Amino acid sequence: MTTLTELNLEILTHDIEVIERLLPRPLASWLLTLAVLLRVASLWVVIRLMEHEIKATPAGTEIDPEDRLTDHLLRLQRQIHALVYRLDQSSAMTIRMRLMRRALVRLHRYIGELRIWVLEHDADCSPLHGPYYSVEELIEALDAEAEKEGR
Repeated sequence: MTTLTELNLEILTHDIEVIERLLPRPLASWLLTLAVLLRVASLWVVIRLMEHEIKATPAGTEIDPEDRLTDHLLRLQRQIHALVYRLDQSSAMTIRMRLMRRALVRLHRYIGELRIWVLEHDADCSPLHGPYYSVEELIEALDAEAEKEGR
């Protein structure tokens, strides 16, 4: 994982934590809504930078061999899902709450797309090729590859 990706991951994590702290506040303020929407917009830019970095990674070079990045992104998605759930549980869904909910759902989708880009890139680097018609076939191929590498 490169320095840019680590920095962007820290930014993502920090901004989602800020959004978590903002949401318990009274939702009557348009300033709060604007703050959440701006955070989500800035995170979209960060995610696009990470996407560009992934696409610039040479073929055959794994981005996330230990799955740390994709695991972290999944944790962020779960945090966002919990935030959306909290908004859904409120008694009255105001227009401001709907705007925040929509922005958080969009952020969840962006992070999911980023996870998929990383997973697909790393899958293309895998030495395993060919159609597998069952899970058992795939597991056998993975076990055989692991034995070759001496794991």
